Amino acid sequence: MRAVSRPPAHVAPLRYVVQVDAVSPAFTAVLVDVALRTAHPTARLVASTDEGRTFRSIGPRVPDGTHGDSVFFLDRTHGWFTVALDGDATDLLYRTTDGGRTWKHWRVAGHSAGAPAVDQVLFTDAQHGWLNAVSGTGPQQSLFRSTDGGRTWRSVRTGRTRADSSLGYLDVGSFRLWRSGWYGGQTTVGADGGRNWRRSGPSVHGTPGEVAVFGRTVIAPMVVRSCRACEAGRLRIFRATGNGGWKPVASSPRVFSWQGGRSISSSFVTPGSGWIAGVGAHGRIVVFRYRDGILRRIRAPELTGSQVTIRAPGARQAWLSVVPPRGAGGPQIFVTRDAGREWHRVRP
Repeated sequence: MRAVSRPPAHVAPLRYVVQVDAVSPAFTAVLVDVALRTAHPTARLVASTDEGRTFRSIGPRVPDGTHGDSVFFLDRTHGWFTVALDGDATDLLYRTTDGGRTWKHWRVAGHSAGAPAVDQVLFTDAQHGWLNAVSGTGPQQSLFRSTDGGRTWRSVRTGRTRADSSLGYLDVGSFRLWRSGWYGGQTTVGADGGRNWRRSGPSVHGTPGEVAVFGRTVIAPMVVRSCRACEAGRLRIFRATGNGGWKPVASSPRVFSWQGGRSISSSFVTPGSGWIAGVGAHGRIVVFRYRDGILRRIRAPELTGSQVTIRAPGARQAWLSVVPPRGAGGPQIFVTRDAGREWHRVRP
């Protein structure tokens, strides 16, 4: 691994955090767009092995003018990340099988430049993976599957409906592909590798977080509005019962903002332990820990945001990425190493 290069002191680098992938308490990968004030942004992949105290570059040199899309590490050895090419209909997918010492790359399906356009990559083992390409605010989306580590991809039908027109979040377990829609708040499942889809999820209207899959155990957090006039929603944790039903196992007070069905982010370590973050009243960040059927609100960084992502590799460590209100700069990253008692801002 090589140290992150530093520009001359009189040229301040601009760093825009794209995504954090906390693989384990001892390894976290961060995809950033880096630019000098005189150059176009270029995607860079860095990693920390000391809980965010220091970062080193582990990614290959990518073409200038690329923007980071997503990063996914199966473990400390096998990792993938995607970058978007300016003015190009395709993106680049990079893969390492030796912890970042060497990389290979291939062209993959791209997306438009409009938000929330993104390529989301996820692998279940070193060979089998999924690529979710979402284009613009329409939104249009395409789902692809690879069985050779990302070298080649084939299209998979998505079973898209008018109310659930984006794949949103993906997770895989028990040979089933789960997705939570950004639009419509539904959860659907492809029980045969994505060839056919059926509607699933709790029968309540709400905004979903990421579905967490542990074998045949499925956890679905949602923010549910108690009444049509309510401006705040309750966080509720649902667990699949195995017969097509869903059982609520925990609920919070009404603290999450409902403005525009604003999404939440969740990260579960085990079926009985997880973290959930979102936006509360007046744009304040709200964080909860879930343990054995109990939701407990914990101290969060004192700032406002428009979007929050949380990734937790363990019960005591969690990474929080906060997108400030429009015009207030790029995302900020915080890490807790003591189960939320203190949050430290880190700068990859």
